[in-house]
Amino acid sequence: MGPMRMRTTLLIALFALSIGLSTLGLFIIRIHIQSQIQKQLASDLARSVISFQQQERQQLAMLERQASLLANIPSLKALLTTQDDRTIADGSSDFWKLSGSGFFALLRQDGRLITYSNRGTRLDRDAVENQLRAYSELEQAPHIIAFGRRLYAVSAKPLFFGPASANSCLGYVVIGNAIDEMMLSQLSQLAEADVVFSVDGGIALSTLNRNLGAESSGGGGLFAKTSHEEKVTLGGERYLVSSIDLDSAGSHSVHLTVLKSYRQQSAFLDRVNNWITVLGLISMLVGGVLAVTIARRITRPLEVLTAGSRALAHGDFDFRIPDQGAAEIRELNRTFDSMRRELRQAQERLLESERLVTIGRMARSVSHDLRHHLSAIYANAEFLILGQNTEIEKVELMSEITMAIQDMTDLLDSLIMFSQTGHTQSLKNEVVADIVQHAVQMIRPHPDARTVEIVTNIAESATISADAKRLSRALFNLLLNACQAARHGKAIARVQISVESCTVEDRNGIRISVVDNGPGISASMRERMFLPFSTEGKVNGTGLGLTLALHIAQEHGGSIKLASSEPGHTVFHLTLPQAPPGPEREAEGVFISNATRGTFQTRSKS
Repeated sequence: MGPMRMRTTLLIALFALSIGLSTLGLFIIRIHIQSQIQKQLASDLARSVISFQQQERQQLAMLERQASLLANIPSLKALLTTQDDRTIADGSSDFWKLSGSGFFALLRQDGRLITYSNRGTRLDRDAVENQLRAYSELEQAPHIIAFGRRLYAVSAKPLFFGPASANSCLGYVVIGNAIDEMMLSQLSQLAEADVVFSVDGGIALSTLNRNLGAESSGGGGLFAKTSHEEKVTLGGERYLVSSIDLDSAGSHSVHLTVLKSYRQQSAFLDRVNNWITVLGLISMLVGGVLAVTIARRITRPLEVLTAGSRALAHGDFDFRIPDQGAAEIRELNRTFDSMRRELRQAQERLLESERLVTIGRMARSVSHDLRHHLSAIYANAEFLILGQNTEIEKVELMSEITMAIQDMTDLLDSLIMFSQTGHTQSLKNEVVADIVQHAVQMIRPHPDARTVEIVTNIAESATISADAKRLSRALFNLLLNACQAARHGKAIARVQISVESCTVEDRNGIRISVVDNGPGISASMRERMFLPFSTEGKVNGTGLGLTLALHIAQEHGGSIKLASSEPGHTVFHLTLPQAPPGPEREAEGVFISNATRGTFQTRSKS
């Protein structure tokens, strides 16, 4: 059976395309609705956690006021002055009733428990004493303490004989309120979700039924960790979970976990799915009609061949063109495939040749530099062990060894960073002034910068989104090249690094300029200076400094360019897009901008 006619082929292909596009569109709608539901659940969950934190702060603040009032009652102070545990225990009940709290305790100056009282089943004395003793700084802010599996919000205040300034502490009064089933139920109703208090990963209080609680406890620490918006399944039902680490004292960690059920949202999503199914059938029907119309006017095999040509133009050699269509189209497809295979083989041969050339250049450069530095270390080490050197000669020999080791370390660091270009970065909001000052501090002890005057001129201290470590390395490489060039100039070696605002692709940006007074860069070198292993005019080094700096700048959305170069004045510009300060650096950014408002200069010459 020969190939189908072109019109039949086009009709089938376009009908399938219509169905696919309709299905994809409806699938995207469903994903969008699911995303909105997820966001709504997450928002409700966040509000629930914030409501509990506000309620907790209010309760702890009230406890602190009550504890302060009790600590100032003269009769309670007089009771502690007796120093008799039995007398204090007998007299403490009136003060407990006066406090109206669910827990009351009196401690000595060293934190040892004298007496305690609590509502409900009496707490274990050893557990109370151990937790209160672990709660060492008793005058700190109120906290939540776990006595076994029972939770209390407590506050402690010292009792002084006379004024507090005399530092004559008689002991401590501790009051607290239990976090019980009633509070748990109120919190669950407020949050419209299930709530779990856990101690060291084990459930202390929970609105979940016992089977679900046992299942979650056996799951391996669901309630023992602090997380944001995690999806879990318990008892066949899906929950969105958020946990926070409560401000607990003592030797136990206490977590609050809020679980928001997907039950209502799942019912709504089922109704949406029904509507999507109906709309899908309608869209497929309409798409089929359109496919019949389009199939009469468009040649699908030619479109596929055009797509293959575009893919090949972008370097995609794996785009497959099906062997179908009319005889002329099939012959054209086979010719195109043959041409693509030949191009791919030629490209692979070229890449392999370039790879071997690069490896050879790197091996020659690295082996030459390492052999040079190792020879210097070996020779100076031999002189050191002769025992006939003066102290000055020993210092000079050790300095030569240190310089050789430093050069080897820089060489290896450059190779490691060169192998990591293109890897995932850790971008954070960073202040430009911090990065520049760090790069300057890194370059100062380098042997090639010891006789160079370094001037820092920062007129703009903005915030950018950057990997501070890698960006500091790029500036270090620019400064090192500038110092090495300045040492070969006619005037006193001098390097200046300045920061100012600019525009980068219609956005606010930062331009960091590095200027040296060296002999300048030759015209032949300017064309190859950003290529790896370009070492023209260098005594040592692999020629990776500018290459790495350019890669790092491009990874940050910026660039490095040679602005000008002439004897006595060479300028490199590193431009980066500016980012608004993030929450974690907002306060620090304000402090630094106040400290660096305007232009400031720091000079160093060693």
